Amino acid sequence: MNSLFSFASTQPPTTQKKELPTCSSYKEAYKITEKRRIRSACIALAVISLFTTICFQASFAFPNRYSIFTTIQHATLLFFFNGIVSLTRYCKFTLWKPIPSSNASEFMNKVSSSDTWLTIIFHILSGVAIVRSYFRTLCGDTYNTSLFVHPHGDRYGLRQLNEDSLFINVFAGTLGLYFAVKYIKDNNNVMHIPSVRQPPAMALKLSTATVVFESMKSTAYVFGFTYIAFMIFGGLVYRIAADLATFANFFGMFRSILYAPVVRFSWYDLIMLTRMYLGGCIAMISWNMGDRVLDVYFAVQEVITNDYKNAYDCLISGLKDDKDPFVQATAFSELAEIATKRPTGRIGLFNDMGTNNNNTAWIQVSRECMNVLNALRKNISIEYTGVKPAVASAPVRKEEVAPPNQIKLNDMDVFSKPKTDPIILDDRTGSLFTPSSTHNIGSIRSILTPLQQQEQQQQLVAPKHKMFTLLQNAQKRVAQVPYVQEMSKVTAEQKIRQIFSNYPVLLWSAQSLGSLTAASINEDPFGLVQRDIGKVLDTLLASVIDIERLVRTPPASYKNLPHGYSGDVMLMEPEIVLLALREAIYQIVTSFRGYTDEIRVSKQYAEKWESFVEFRE
Repeated sequence: MNSLFSFASTQPPTTQKKELPTCSSYKEAYKITEKRRIRSACIALAVISLFTTICFQASFAFPNRYSIFTTIQHATLLFFFNGIVSLTRYCKFTLWKPIPSSNASEFMNKVSSSDTWLTIIFHILSGVAIVRSYFRTLCGDTYNTSLFVHPHGDRYGLRQLNEDSLFINVFAGTLGLYFAVKYIKDNNNVMHIPSVRQPPAMALKLSTATVVFESMKSTAYVFGFTYIAFMIFGGLVYRIAADLATFANFFGMFRSILYAPVVRFSWYDLIMLTRMYLGGCIAMISWNMGDRVLDVYFAVQEVITNDYKNAYDCLISGLKDDKDPFVQATAFSELAEIATKRPTGRIGLFNDMGTNNNNTAWIQVSRECMNVLNALRKNISIEYTGVKPAVASAPVRKEEVAPPNQIKLNDMDVFSKPKTDPIILDDRTGSLFTPSSTHNIGSIRSILTPLQQQEQQQQLVAPKHKMFTLLQNAQKRVAQVPYVQEMSKVTAEQKIRQIFSNYPVLLWSAQSLGSLTAASINEDPFGLVQRDIGKVLDTLLASVIDIERLVRTPPASYKNLPHGYSGDVMLMEPEIVLLALREAIYQIVTSFRGYTDEIRVSKQYAEKWESFVEFRE
């Protein structure tokens, strides 16, 4: 019976734990995390655009408009232009890229890439748009933003190009070109994931002062260069712009203009020049802060599979995804994060038994990490032994049994003398009625004289185009320039660095093996890792020996290559991987300090293992 008064139950309320969803692949999990990061980055860019607009709306920037609508309008334009540029950079992000064999090949790869030209074009257009929007929106300057002026009065006579506006466009375009070239040269599209991560807001706050200082300094350099260059080549720039405007006039876009300016550039207009410099600072600060936002929100080690029921199956699918190097590298980064900093994640990995004892999470994870290191060892071995071409097996000849001696009757005139030197008549009448493409060239050459065969060979070779010949000659001439020869040479150091192009993945693989094996002594309840300690150590020790051999005694083929440096050098990529391998081995040594005598490694690595046990490495 229901009553108006209900008394509270003495039993505690039952709380149902929310069941975690299942993820089909690591790529799917990464896409979901990617959308969340994009939203956070867009919010950060919007806040930075608004804050930048408010700062440059202060009195020191000589603005003429202070309304809230103007602030929101300029902040929206700044966010839009900077967002497009940031999107182009985000589409090119990667965790590692192949190292070229020479500086010339790297230069040619960058110049021939369409991404390079798209980056340059987007930065130039973004620079012009940001600087001009600053003049028009915040400063309310309509004269310097107009493309044409009437030198004889308002709307009287022919027009000319506005040299002040022309210089603003040249400066903004040069600023975008400078930033794009520097961005491409420094390979800023390759993300470097730090081992220690700060909160995003704190990371942006601490880097703001440095970004502003570097941006204003770079803008000052570009402004000074553009100012001097416009003094010297201002007439040429005006004539080119006038030709372009005349070409546009052919389509009815503009009227005729003067090819020689009457109203010249305002060389001493300090207010205009100051506004121009501040507009360039806005563009440069926006681009640099956009780069910083992308680094803060995307170049991070994050456990993205933690929100799924089948977390380790999802992670293992990412480790095996060799078709997408970026997703695979991200999976190795997450594995290194779990192995080095997440005890709960390690325990869950050790407890994941999979479908059977031979398919546990530990076995699959360690197998993928060791495959990465074994692939490195294979590449090093190829440098010493070379790739042997596959030799086709010789066909087995069947021995035919000779038939027994028999007497056969030959139906011929036994009294006729056989001709020892027959003469074959050359009858070509049949070829007159057949197309020439069906003739057997080999049979024809056997009849022709050597001189006739040479003439026919010259006719069969297609003639080279004159442009192709000119390009070949130009290539040969340029190849003799000393600077080009210096850029084109393949050095021994560069060949070694090429082998370690994917050094972040190698680093994370070594860290994961060492940390998981070392932590297993306290966190592995089933003792699964202890069965594979010898196998793990064999892989780590073999990798250390092969890398040390490559760095100290390079292959014989490297001796003929020139050296890119003088004296003793330390190559970054091999040393990083070598330090990670040694750290992994020492983690195992210190964790199993009382059981090192029970660990069995292969005989060829026993001496190296003893040196690690005795801390002599």
